[in-house]
Formats: sequence, C-alpha cells, structure tokens
Amino acid sequence: SDSNVNPSQNNSIEEALRSKLLSETLLSLIEMKEKLNRVKSMHNNYYYHHVNTLTTTAVAACESSSSSSTTGAGFRDRYNAIDAATSNNNTDATSTNAAALSTSKPAEWGDDTIDLAQRRLQFGQEISPLSNTTRLQRWCMAVKRMITLGTLVAPLGVMIPANVVLGSLAGKPTITEEEEEEGDGNDDDEGVINQKRLPMLQRYHQKLTQSTWDYALWAIESAGPTYIKLVQWASTRNDLFSPEFVGHFSKLQDETRGHAWRETEHALERAYGKEWKKILSFDRVIEDDDDESDGFEGGRLKRTGGAANRDRQRRLERQETKSNNSSSLPTIPIGSGCVAQVYKARLRSSHGLHQAGTSVAVKVQHPRILEKVCLDFYLLNKFASFLEYIPYLNLDYLSMKDSVDQFRDIMLPQLDLRVEAHNLQRFRRDFEGESQIAFPEPLVELTSREVLVEKFVEGEPMLNFVLREDENHSKKDREELARIGLETVMKMIFLHDFIHADLHPGNMIVDRNKSVRGSPLRIHMIDCGLTVELGESDHMNLVKILGSLIKRDGYGAGKLMVDTAKKCQATELDVELFCRGIQKICDDDEENNFLESVGDYITDICYMACKHKVKLEAAFINAALACEIMEGLAASLYPTMHVQQVALPMVVKAEMMHGLKGMPSPKFW
Repeated sequence: SDSNVNPSQNNSIEEALRSKLLSETLLSLIEMKEKLNRVKSMHNNYYYHHVNTLTTTAVAACESSSSSSTTGAGFRDRYNAIDAATSNNNTDATSTNAAALSTSKPAEWGDDTIDLAQRRLQFGQEISPLSNTTRLQRWCMAVKRMITLGTLVAPLGVMIPANVVLGSLAGKPTITEEEEEEGDGNDDDEGVINQKRLPMLQRYHQKLTQSTWDYALWAIESAGPTYIKLVQWASTRNDLFSPEFVGHFSKLQDETRGHAWRETEHALERAYGKEWKKILSFDRVIEDDDDESDGFEGGRLKRTGGAANRDRQRRLERQETKSNNSSSLPTIPIGSGCVAQVYKARLRSSHGLHQAGTSVAVKVQHPRILEKVCLDFYLLNKFASFLEYIPYLNLDYLSMKDSVDQFRDIMLPQLDLRVEAHNLQRFRRDFEGESQIAFPEPLVELTSREVLVEKFVEGEPMLNFVLREDENHSKKDREELARIGLETVMKMIFLHDFIHADLHPGNMIVDRNKSVRGSPLRIHMIDCGLTVELGESDHMNLVKILGSLIKRDGYGAGKLMVDTAKKCQATELDVELFCRGIQKICDDDEENNFLESVGDYITDICYMACKHKVKLEAAFINAALACEIMEGLAASLYPTMHVQQVALPMVVKAEMMHGLKGMPSPKFW
C-alpha cells in the first residue's frame, strides 16, 4: 500500500474488497446449487453428493476468512438463510418429482370412469362408415370388396403352381459324360440340347420367381392398410417365416406406394379450405441418393423402398403436370406409409409459439382407406366367427374373433390423425425432462382427421447406425443408442402404460441434443399412431407374469396366465400340463433370463398355449412383442448388452407402483 495512505483507509478498502468477494462467492454458490437441484434427476447422485461436499467446504472456508471481518461475519448464516429461501420455493416441486420418479401411477388410471374397451368400441362405431348402413348395404359392400381382393389374389393362383412346376423341371440333374458315351450320336446331340435347355429353364424359373414376389408385393400394397400391417408384422418374424419371405416383404417396412399430389390437395382443401396455400408452403426439392442429408427426408429416401417410391412419385408428377388437373406444381413426398404419406413444408404465418418459416412435417392420409379397412375387419370378423362355429375344428379356444377385434381396436385409431397428435402430446408429457429421448411437437390447431402437422425433425435415421459401424457411427454411439432405446421402451411398458406399437429403425431419428452440456445422443420417435394401452388391471397382471418369469417361477407365471385370461376352455389337466411346460422352459434355459431372450420365450409359450388350448391375453403378447422388437434392435447395435441391467429396475418400480412384493435381484452376469 502507498505510505501516504492512512492505515485505517487501507483496512477499509481491504474490508470492502473482502465483503464484495464474499458476497459474489455466496451468490455463486447459491446459483450453482439451485441449478444442480434442477438437473440432478438427469445425473448420477454420486456427482451431486460431491458437489454438495464442495459447497460445504467452500462455505466453511469463506466463514473462516470472514471471522475477523465485521462486514463479512455470519457468512454461513447468510448462506443458509438465502439457501432456505430459495429451496422453499422448489420443495414441493422437488418432492413431487422425486415421487414421480419412483412409484407414481399414470394419471389416466386415476379416472375410474374410463373403460378402455368401451372407449375403443365407441370410437370404432363413430369412425366407421358402416355404422349408418343397413345389413343389405353392408353385405353388398362386403361382396364388392371380396371381388376386389379375389381379383388381386387370382393371378397368384396361376403364377405359384407354374413356378413350382418350372422349378421342378429346372432342378433335374444334368446328363453326365459317362451317360453321353453310352449313347449313340443322336443321344449325344439330345444330351447337348438338354444341357442347353436346363440353364434356360433355370433362367425362366428365376424370372418367374422374381415376378411372383413382385406381384405379391404389389397386390398387398393394392389391398390396403390392413394387409400391409399384417405383412409388416410377419416380415419381422424371422423365426416364423422363410428368409425369402422376410427379404421381399421387409420393403413394406420402409416405404409403400403413395397417392397422387392432387389427392393431397383435396385433403388440404377439406382441412383448411381453398386458402390452404396461405397456411403452408410445400418443399419440392428432394436430394439425390448420393447426396448427404441431415434431414429426415434424406434418410427415408436413401433406402431401397424410398428410392422406388420416389420414382413412382416422379412419374405421377410428370403425368399430373401434363394433365393440368392440379392447381399447383406437384410435390414429391419424403416418405409414404400404409396409412398416410409425409411432406416437408413451412408455415406461412405464425401459429402459437411457431413463427412463420418454421419447418414442419405434413402427414396426409391416403384417400378412401377408411372404408377399405372397416370392410376388411368386417370380413375378417365374419370369417373368424364362421371358423369358431364349426364344431369339428374346435378353434373356439383360440378366440380368433377376439383377436380380430383387438387388431381392429389398434388399427382404427390410426385412421384419425387427431389421435396421433394426442399420442404425441402424451408421449411428450411422459418423457418430459428427458434429455436423450424426444417426440415431435404436433400443431394441434392445424391437425384434422386427414392431415397432421408436426414440427420437422432433423437428424439421421437409426437405420444408418444399425447397418454400419464407422467413424460417424462409432461403437460407443451404437451402444449408447441401444441403451437409450431399450430404456425408453421399458419405461413405456412398465411405468407409463403407453407403448409405441410400431417401433422399427425407420421410425427413429438420431441427433445430438445441443441444449445439454456435452451434446449427448438423442432419439426422436416418430409415427406414433399405433399405440397399446392396457389399463391398471391388465398392467398389474402383466407385471405379475413378467415378474414370475424373471424369477424363473414358470409354474406361477403359467397359473397367472390362465387365471387372468378372460376366456379359458382348457381342462384342469391341460392347465397343469401348461404350467409345468412353462416351468420346464425356464429350467431348460438356465443361462438366459426372460428379459435376455424374450423372442425364444414367447415362441415356446405360444406353442405350449396352442398345444394345451390355453388362451393368452393380448396384453401380455403385445407387451412382450414390443420387448422383443426393441431387444432385437438393441442386439443389432450392442450384441453383448445385458438387458436385465436396464429392464430390471423398471420392473421393480412397476411392482412398487402396484404395491406388489419385491422380487429378489437375479445375477446380471
């Protein structure tokens, strides 16, 4: 200090500086702790504990440094007072969030007046165009639909037998050299002709085989959404169908044939009126296959089905441009499914929090599919009832009619895109605060039965991570995505009772969450029209059954399956044999737990159920299939992943949620 300055002034300056520094330190500590309180649920409590220790040490150091200071005295008291005032505002919210993370039930369970079965039945009656028709009208419509389906199937009745005959002829062994030497000259000439003929037959056989598969694919697309969904499911079951079947029909998981742009214009006019162009501006430019794209459309169109669909749409574009039937230039969709096709567009005006120019995805339902689907389920229902009515077949225990009704209840909500908007809102609520899982935000005010508008998702398709491992798709990233996806599905099943029932790589988009420190990987789940909801009672039964299987109590799981079935015609002997069979499945697979090999367990359980005529509840099958699909995706990304480490905590929380007895923790390795 300057010698001309009074020592008392030096002390005052030093005291003021110390006081300012301590005040800034106090505010920094309070701010740091407040931020940690907001994010501690997303991080390991281990780190939070050590930050708390650091805060306590800092307070003690500041207190000791201020002990000789009059203005800095009582630093700990000041810190505690401000900390208490800050934390009191968040105490209720923090305790509520902590409870929500542990054992809170879905809000939908709190309303006892909601009957899911009745609600689904009522929705089906409201949306079905058959509800206001007479029996004669329904019969005439059904006959017309049967003729259409029969016309599509008829060529296969010729192509398949012809292919079998041609294959048997082409598969005959060629004539050997010894056989040629034994014959005369004419025989030699005939042998040479036969040798030339067989390769020609094989070529014809190959061409006819490919034509048969191509026609079958086209016929299924033409038949409508009901049959496309059935084949989409079948093409995921490598254990039930041949590799050729799976290889050809798996294209339907990627893209299906879209509709013309003029049909999209009609749907937009019905939704928004003739002035719809003042609301949305559609993009027409689609990248080439060789171009890199960061958007959703690039990933969708780079796949085989997407490229084929784009070629079809470009042909439609040329035709419409020549015909001049469309009021504007046709727009190529970025993807097409069995129910709707998707376009990229921009808002022309502000809607809610979304400003003009915001990129959105516009999902437009295919024309005239509602009547097709309702007629298909009408026919399937009558056919199932007829089979159950035949006494000789004794198929009543399979409850085929109930299975058709359950499939209808899942399928029909997809035909009202307002339901998908509601599903997106619920998923966003269920996973609010999650930094590595997201769902598109729907613009409800712009959504109708035929048109859904949601915020556009930028990112890379999950399929890219499944198919290859390179510098842009590292092993670490693949393993992280496997963990995120599996954890998300387990939460849907065990904690939220709201399951995305159409999970496959095409419905997952990957990006990095730049709003979170470290920019972790994030999965966006799209196409949420197909969902499964059990209700509190069925959910409790599901948790009991899965809990028993995890504990290797196969006999107990079998008893629960029988007791919770709404309809069971099995004899006591069949029930006993079924339960013992489930126990044997668990005993024979000692090295793997149920959660590690869901697919094998489900196949064996279904076989035992058919053998002993035990009706399995659809709730168990649907949840198990969701586990199996996500388990298969996780295995392709992270083959050595221990599923139990992710799934078991969710099962334990579900048991706590229902007030069930906790299960012992099985070994993870």
